[in-house]
Amino acid sequence: CSGTDPREAASVRAGWILVDAHERLGARNARQAVGPWLHASFERAKATLADLRPWKEGLATFKIHESDTNRLRHRRILDLVLEGETVFDVGTGRGYMCGLLLRERAVAEYHGIDLVSWYHKQVAKVLEANDLPSENVHVRQGDLYDLQRETIEASGATVVTCSEVLEHVPDAAKALRVLAGALPSNADLVFSVPMYGRIEHVWGHCSTFDSTRLKLLCEEACLYVHH
Repeated sequence: CSGTDPREAASVRAGWILVDAHERLGARNARQAVGPWLHASFERAKATLADLRPWKEGLATFKIHESDTNRLRHRRILDLVLEGETVFDVGTGRGYMCGLLLRERAVAEYHGIDLVSWYHKQVAKVLEANDLPSENVHVRQGDLYDLQRETIEASGATVVTCSEVLEHVPDAAKALRVLAGALPSNADLVFSVPMYGRIEHVWGHCSTFDSTRLKLLCEEACLYVHH
């Protein structure tokens, strides 16, 4: 797949260079090199994205989402979703992104799957605690590897999100190929993975990703990178 806008292509090339440089610098040196820009990004996210209200039992879980880095990740994903779109989320977790999409983007519908069968109950609690509508929220147990294009097309999704999931699956390359194959022609995929050299030793992820590997995985999956 290829794009037709040379300005977009140039922007993407520059983006890959920045990601590669950020990785090579390492976390500490990168913060020194781009500290003011990163601080400004954190402050923008904090100023424009209020935390969701947790239910009592979910307080500890919500704290994870309220770190500077996670809040900024949520901000960036929301920046790529238009108001009123229909979203298909692969890896719903306990529903934090679902709540943000409903509150910040008033998505027409939210469809989500997750391997953990009881997460749909957690999603319902998030919506209730934040006075968000649930009638157009459809969450079920499901496996990324089993996704079919017909499933996503039937949902009417214009955006497919997959945030911090690929590092947890045993075959990330296959998972991305499945996502690409299931992506309707009128839909975009927004996915995120941890930057190499940051948290893999903390979480024990199955896969690690640097910019070179990510570019290769996208090419193998026939995905055209817009941003």
